[in-house]
Amino acid sequence: MRSIANAVTPFRGPRVRIPPSPPVLRRLGSHERCAHHTLTNSTQRLCLSALIALVATGCLAERRLLVETTPPGALVELDWEPVGHTPLELVIDHDGKRRLLVSLEGYESVLRDIEFESTWKNSFPFDVFTELLHPLPEDEVMRVTLELSPREAATAAELAPVLERAETLRRAGPSGPNEVAKQQP
Repeated sequence: MRSIANAVTPFRGPRVRIPPSPPVLRRLGSHERCAHHTLTNSTQRLCLSALIALVATGCLAERRLLVETTPPGALVELDWEPVGHTPLELVIDHDGKRRLLVSLEGYESVLRDIEFESTWKNSFPFDVFTELLHPLPEDEVMRVTLELSPREAATAAELAPVLERAETLRRAGPSGPNEVAKQQP
């Protein structure tokens, strides 16, 4: 009868021998290799290393927006979100229309609609090659150069008609400015 102690003790049977490496692998380590095979193996290793390095670097093509203004330092808003001051370089993630607003104190604000158009290079499955695997990716760059004009103060002569219309609207009743015009004859 077996005791509990024997059941818990580790197996003490014959040891398993690990076989020696196959003859093919032993031959590669010996001096039997010729120079031709050595060059081929090292060339293959070099090409494989270069391919891994190329794919690992992620040669990603980018869509970039460059905004420059005269004078520099203007606030740039892209789709109503402030993104920085000029000169500015932004990476755009998606194709399509974007709204660009450039403003600077003392200058007229400029509002522009810009569009990064979708091309065959940006559509699946071509984008896998053109944006990721292409060794020399082509960045799509849109340059927007703006010359801001100084804001001119309005003169009293230019403001007179505006102030007159404002006064007419202020005096008008609930039915609008036509009611005031009928009462003034």
